[in-house]
Amino acid sequence: MTGTRPRRILLGCLAAAMALSGCSSHTHSHASAPTHRAIHAPASAAPVAYAGWHDPAAALGGDKVLVSTGKQTGGRQQDLPKKIAPGTIEVSMECEGVGRVTVDTGFVTYTADCSARPSGQVDIHTSPDAQASARLSVTADSGVTWAVAVGWNPSQDNPQQ
Repeated sequence: MTGTRPRRILLGCLAAAMALSGCSSHTHSHASAPTHRAIHAPASAAPVAYAGWHDPAAALGGDKVLVSTGKQTGGRQQDLPKKIAPGTIEVSMECEGVGRVTVDTGFVTYTADCSARPSGQVDIHTSPDAQASARLSVTADSGVTWAVAVGWNPSQDNPQQ
């Protein structure tokens, strides 16, 4: 039973890290509720070498990139394609700087707390129906640098749910 205690401690640490991440996601659709995962979550309770900034498009895992903003400050609005086919829409966000970033795609809306170190999340929205045109809207506190990528794939299987 000596292997059970470290495993429980590790699982407890991971659960605490996810709970303290401050991430939340909401949807305005009747389709499946979006889910999210941290991009830079530590794999163990041991000290981890700091990972720098990551391009949010890289977190989309090969999905078709619909929008990639690159690093930004302040706010931005950008049209998404006029019609998005049924499938899975992923919204990947990276931010750095103390403050908050709010991301709204019309399918997924959330506010994330950012820190001095780069961190991010991916929110997933699966829909069996085509999505009408939407607009990416991002607002951020001053001093926060952010980037957002929106991707799509035809799968309606969402393993994160």
